[in-house]
Order: sequence, then structure tokens, then C-alpha cells
Amino acid sequence: MREHTELIQPPRALWVPFMLGRPFGAPNAPEFQRKVLIAVLRLLEAGRGPVLQDYPEDAPAPVIAGDAEGCACPVNLSRPQPRADGKIDAAQALLDEVAQLLPWHDLAVKRFGRTT
Repeated sequence: MREHTELIQPPRALWVPFMLGRPFGAPNAPEFQRKVLIAVLRLLEAGRGPVLQDYPEDAPAPVIAGDAEGCACPVNLSRPQPRADGKIDAAQALLDEVAQLLPWHDLAVKRFGRTT
């Protein structure tokens, strides 16, 4: 997210207007992804940082509208609910998030035969 990058001020960053989880744009678009990669590598030419550059193009539209292929995380994680005292139980929130991700983990293990 751009505001985080502005706050952190890494030596070099390329802000892209793509869907979260798709840092190089649409999947199965190698020509476009190559252009993004070249733009990132060109940031190394800057003598000093921090450098925050905007990528000027939107990602090509997926072939099928609503296609989730290539998404890093197709799970819509909800914000943890506060307890009665208004505080969030971080341990319980973590367990809830793991429980929501577990079916996707199991599906990936079944599909690829490994965990990573």
C-alpha cells in the first residue's frame, strides 16, 4: 500500500495500481510482467533514495471477468471482533485467521503434493 511505503521510505519502491497479491499485474501476461520487472530494476539507477515511483499502466484485464487465478489469497479475512472490554484478543484472532486459511492450505497440499 502506498501510504505504508511513504511512511517506511525504503531505498527504492515501485507503486503499482494492481490488485493486492498481484505485484506484477495479471497472471499469464509475461510481456506485461516483464515491463513491470524492468521498471523495478531501473529504480536501481537512482543515485540516492528514498525513491517512490508510480507505475504508469494498469494491468491487462483478465481473460474471464472475475477470474481469481493467480490471486495470492482468495480468502476475505474479516477484521477481528473486539471483546466486551473493547480490546482484541490477538491470540484468538490469530487462531481464527489460521482456521480460515486451513482449507486453502489443505487444497494446495493436495494439488501440489507439498506445503511450499
